[in-house]
Amino acid sequence: MNTGAKTEMVLEFLREKICNDSFPNGQLPRETDLCEMLGVSRVTVRRALANLSASGIIVRRQRAGTFLREKALDRQSVIGIMMCTQGHGCSDLYSLLSEKLSARGFSTQVVSFQRSTSEDRSIQRQQQVLRLLTQPSRGIIVEGYVLGDLPCLDSLQRNAPVLFGFFDSPQALEASGVWFDYEDGAYQAARFMLRNGCRRPLLIMHSIPFQVRFNPINYQRHREKQIIVGFNKALAEAGLDGNDFVFGPTLLGKSKDEELIIRIMQDSKLRPDGILGSADVLLMRPLKEALRLKLKMPGDILFVGIGNTPWSSGDSIHPFSSVDLQLETASEKIVEQVLLAPEKRKDIFIKPKLVVRK
Repeated sequence: MNTGAKTEMVLEFLREKICNDSFPNGQLPRETDLCEMLGVSRVTVRRALANLSASGIIVRRQRAGTFLREKALDRQSVIGIMMCTQGHGCSDLYSLLSEKLSARGFSTQVVSFQRSTSEDRSIQRQQQVLRLLTQPSRGIIVEGYVLGDLPCLDSLQRNAPVLFGFFDSPQALEASGVWFDYEDGAYQAARFMLRNGCRRPLLIMHSIPFQVRFNPINYQRHREKQIIVGFNKALAEAGLDGNDFVFGPTLLGKSKDEELIIRIMQDSKLRPDGILGSADVLLMRPLKEALRLKLKMPGDILFVGIGNTPWSSGDSIHPFSSVDLQLETASEKIVEQVLLAPEKRKDIFIKPKLVVRK
């Protein structure tokens, strides 16, 4: 288990204990006791406690111990969050939300979603969701990407959540949100590629859940659909048919898809002159695989990704231009909306910014 997963495990253990009033005197166990109880290192425990401290849930007093803040026991000072908290972009946005809510005097109760989850872990997470939805709180923030994994959208609807990101649910849900304008981001990226001489730009897509893809209303609100629309719009203005240049996931699996992308980049007849990833990670994976195979990537391909700009600059091996989703602005708007009465909320669209790298 990696360090991030261990920290998240400790966090979930402590959050559950706090929610169940398992610390009646307000004092948490000592660090050494938590290490022994959970079988983790002191560094992992300290990271988890630092997260709770930043969220305004606990206060750490030198030589005295770790205590719950009084306001953490007041459910009206709690904001519920359901989102993916790990991975590029996700952890950054989660940290920003926690910091901004803490600065306003609120603590957070988080249900963390991960893409790969065992059946037991999924059941446990559903229990956490239901517990969060049945407890009083000031408001609930939900990442649109996790809607399809929630056990009951009716209960969520009654809690008047603020959504963010994009809509990814097989069911209808009436809620306002802070949305990333993926259509405009893809349009900016494609225009940039065309201005730099690309005439065979390839768009690499994420998979779309079957239940969403064939639900016309919800599909129109999905990130991948918006990206296709923006990409096609830019290519149409250049007299090209964008549908000719879209690479969607195959039935072979991620690793085989990455091999296909590498083959396309190596083939002089098929090779595109630019590649746009609907997420930065879709560019990183084939680049890392090519490096592992000791293949030299063509230097004349222009890479552009949509996602977390600092990540694409620092961890991608091959720094590429990127559509920055403006997480600082998005987090501020999400917090503003969740603190408003539901009837005063509105949909807000965050315009992304293209960051050019050579």
